[in-house]
Amino acid sequence: MDEDKIKFNIIVCGDSFSSATNNARDHYSQILQDQYGYSVLCLARASMSNLGIAWQMREAIEIGCNFLLYHSTWAPRLNLLINDSFQVEKGLKNFIYPFRDDESSYTTYVGHNPICTSSNGIQTPNNAAPILSTVPQGLENNPTLTLTKDQHRAIEFYFKYFFNDALCQEVDSWILAHWHHQAEKSGIVPVDMKLSLGCAMFDYQMQGKIIGNTYVTHPDFNDDRPFHTDRATQEIVAASIDQYIKDKLNGN
Repeated sequence: MDEDKIKFNIIVCGDSFSSATNNARDHYSQILQDQYGYSVLCLARASMSNLGIAWQMREAIEIGCNFLLYHSTWAPRLNLLINDSFQVEKGLKNFIYPFRDDESSYTTYVGHNPICTSSNGIQTPNNAAPILSTVPQGLENNPTLTLTKDQHRAIEFYFKYFFNDALCQEVDSWILAHWHHQAEKSGIVPVDMKLSLGCAMFDYQMQGKIIGNTYVTHPDFNDDRPFHTDRATQEIVAASIDQYIKDKLNGN
């Protein structure tokens, strides 16, 4: 990649695990800026689907960076088409970023839609992004979106009759692998955070447990942190990334 076109040392893609918050600068992407001096853009967004993460990666390649950090998420997430305004050339602006606490919601690269925002969301009445990536749980009580009974029934029937987790996860992995390869072709170093550098944060989350049908979080979990871990864990991840980048730059 032409060094003159690189805007950031690092661009971060993913779902809530990689989504920095405006509440406090405790996320690894913010620690990399504040303590290590990297220029970092976070495009990650809570509840994002693997398709949405792929579009984040596509956007990151177009923006330009040295290192692209990303990870996959769970397959059973929805990409709800809110309107018919999808245009390929709009890139990540096709995807609605509705959460006020996500740092990425305030970047110029993402989409919004007033239909899918509550008083807790980002108000941009002149934007009508068409796609809302979301978890299927709790949609009937989702303040960012009002669905009809028929739409709720369609989602229920989709998961009951047409969804297969293993199949969707496999297809999602192909999509992410494509953009991993595209990043490499563009001279960017792509890093799948689940394979090594991000293990500390995923391991932390796995210390929670399932009781019945309910996930009980890690005892140190703080609801003000959408990325599911404490700051100490984020510092471990940031230090691992810094060391990885130094090793790469030194030819190791």
